[in-house]
Amino acid sequence: MDMKLRPGNYVIAVSGGVDSMSLLHALAAQSDDKAYRFTVAHFDHGIRRDSIEDRKLVQEYAKQYNLPFVYEAGQLGAHASEEEARDARYVFLRSVMQACNAQAILTAHHKDDALETAVFNILRGTGRQGLAPLSSQADVQRPLIAYTKKDIYMYARSHQLQWREDETNQDNTFSRNYIRNQLLPSLSAQKLEPLDRSIAEVRTSNQAIDEALGELVNQQPKSGSLDRDFFVSLPHIVAKELLVYWLRKHGIRDFDRRGIERLTITIKTAGSGTRHDIVSSHILSLTPDEAMIITASEKKSPKK
Repeated sequence: MDMKLRPGNYVIAVSGGVDSMSLLHALAAQSDDKAYRFTVAHFDHGIRRDSIEDRKLVQEYAKQYNLPFVYEAGQLGAHASEEEARDARYVFLRSVMQACNAQAILTAHHKDDALETAVFNILRGTGRQGLAPLSSQADVQRPLIAYTKKDIYMYARSHQLQWREDETNQDNTFSRNYIRNQLLPSLSAQKLEPLDRSIAEVRTSNQAIDEALGELVNQQPKSGSLDRDFFVSLPHIVAKELLVYWLRKHGIRDFDRRGIERLTITIKTAGSGTRHDIVSSHILSLTPDEAMIITASEKKSPKK
């Protein structure tokens, strides 16, 4: 597998499935190059009874490749949602990244994952980011995004890799599993090709839009705040896009379209000295000139 990965220090997220085991194998071949440093990280969600076997397999391969191995056992339970599992996993991965002083997390998301997630997002309603999901970011990179699931299976078998299958992936009562196991396989490659092409085009457009939004954020008079007069002057749709970018830059992602609409209007119209909930642990604080993000622990009564 040709993965154009810049030299550096990385955390490899390995679940034990065929995708991440293939990623681990491909990257391990680079670990002899002193320009690369890898730490293998495994998160046990505590959802399946046999998940400890996943950890043992990953740990065995990390030892075989002479790579550091870190894991954490969660207690989410069998009824945890996909969002809860994902959030817990990334909290762990980012803690490992910080502890290792790594520059990014590497995940094994592939081309089929991107298509599946795009369809999932379309069915539930999404913005431009949801139409081109799983794009690499500064702290999360996806070296396998150009490869299909078929490519990955071929790679794993050709190298005689072992992996673990998650039986919950066959439960089609979950929308994402239904899309993966029933909807997408029912479509021919000819029908899927235009959607795949559109996702690639949106991904390119998103990169350009995000670069422009980044420049707008960097032009703000103070770091970590938004100038309210400037924000009011923007077209409403642009203001919402800028707000989404700003929140994500501060690590806040658990919001929806209604929340963004509410916060956009709030920044434009709410009184000075007021504070408004963003998500559970973050609050929007307003002065006459600025909008700032504070944590719930920093919340105090406004000075009079």
